[in-house]
Amino acid sequence: MPSLQKVTWTRIVIVLLLLTSVIAYRQHKEITQLRIQVGGEMQSSFNLMAIGIRNMRINAGSVLAGDEREKLRFRISPRETASYSLTHFQRRGRKNYFFINFEYFLYSVENSFHNISRGEGNLTTEEIAYLEMVHETLLAIEEIALNDSPRVSDSKTGIDFYLGKVWPDILARAETVLAEEDLLQIINRYSFPPPEYHTDEVMPKITGSEITRDEALERAKEFFPVDENEYDWALNGEGLSSEWGKDWSFAATPRSEEGYYWEVSVLAIGGHILSLAKMTNDFGSTIQTDPPPEPVISAEEAVANAMAFIEKQGINDMSPLYAPQYGSATFSDTEGAYRVELFQKVGNIYLDTPAVNIEVAGSTGELVRFENYLYSLQQEINIPEPVLTRAEARDTTEWLRTPLEGPVLYNPHNNKLFYTFIIQEGEAFYQTYINALTGKKEQVIHLYNRPWQVD
Repeated sequence: MPSLQKVTWTRIVIVLLLLTSVIAYRQHKEITQLRIQVGGEMQSSFNLMAIGIRNMRINAGSVLAGDEREKLRFRISPRETASYSLTHFQRRGRKNYFFINFEYFLYSVENSFHNISRGEGNLTTEEIAYLEMVHETLLAIEEIALNDSPRVSDSKTGIDFYLGKVWPDILARAETVLAEEDLLQIINRYSFPPPEYHTDEVMPKITGSEITRDEALERAKEFFPVDENEYDWALNGEGLSSEWGKDWSFAATPRSEEGYYWEVSVLAIGGHILSLAKMTNDFGSTIQTDPPPEPVISAEEAVANAMAFIEKQGINDMSPLYAPQYGSATFSDTEGAYRVELFQKVGNIYLDTPAVNIEVAGSTGELVRFENYLYSLQQEINIPEPVLTRAEARDTTEWLRTPLEGPVLYNPHNNKLFYTFIIQEGEAFYQTYINALTGKKEQVIHLYNRPWQVD
């Protein structure tokens, strides 16, 4: 039989081992949580840097497309610039990573933009050459920084950022874009883009008789006719639209299939259909870190399906002005969809805001979302006669690039009519707006989607 002293010491050792294990586990957990937190901060800085690079590229392209040089002026804190975000990685990683050329490039471009924005008159030949070189370089770096960066910050990506498993490779590849002779041509200067506000716009008031909830349900059934032997209709939501007053949403749920339903939203005033959407029951339950699957159908097929749907609804005189964007579907965590924006056409003039947005599933071609803004354009539209011809409007600007003809656009909320011209700079497109009544160049915007063929 073991002695009492031996048993006591054994118990003491076991207790000490347990206490040591608990303390070690807590320390490990605290260190892990700290790494996740710091890694998340690093990823936020990385994303800020990538967005800063994209903004600089867009501003350079806009000025080359004809916008005023003031577009290059910075309107943010120096601590929010791309160059400052990059220095964050040199201080916080476990290892020392130094991207001297990349940091010098970003800082010098920011300074250069600032000095160019302060100039007067047209851009000089040297300034044009500089912006061309910078635009091309930023576009190449943007492709690497934005496309290869993890999309979601969770515990794993936080740890990976902290341990330097993600960003060193991305930044190293970005730095290889920089040619030594180009770096030597960069002059130190500084800048940020002024925001564009449309303060002269007046949103219309929606008019019409207010319908009841039962009438709204009948309106939903008319718009989305499904076999009531196969679908159950039910009220899914009731409330106040943020813009136009009371609305209802109704769900049409299939009896034979599980996992999804269709939702139709109806505005009380006028009984306008606000939206139709396919909804999956598990949407939002997972974190999507991968891009959507490659589409099976083409962009042309997606546009054709969208046009067929609105024509079936009796909606006419619509056309896409820009290529549909493919990305993650609104209704699913794992599906991809084309987003098609359709603009209302009056004669040969287009209203300058989308009247209808449609999502088409990239795998099946099925229409999965319809957003209607036509009701906000229901007031009588009186488009003014242009004072200038398109040729005269083109001659009001000294173009650095030969422009393509864009659509004629009318804004019914401020009664402005524009001739638009499209400039291609590398793989990016920029659209210049020239007032058809005054000849004034009012804005240059970056087109995230390439122009679509317009009649």
